Amino acid sequence: MSEKVTAQQAAQILGYHLTHIYRLLAKPGRGGLLAQKFGNTWMIDKDSVLALKSQQVDGRLVS
Repeated sequence: MSEKVTAQQAAQILGYHLTHIYRLLAKPGRGGLLAQKFGNTWMIDKDSVLALKSQQVDGRLVS
């Protein structure tokens, strides 16, 4: 089973503000993040966070 991280941890890994992570999670497809909400807490698949990070150049996503 894949390791999970909180939205705060994902924000730290990606170098994004927590609010931006919540915006990504609110989008259809969750911005490429595999996540599940438990009560008020988002748990995000760490591999999907790292995959998103690998698409960054100078902290910005490249398509």
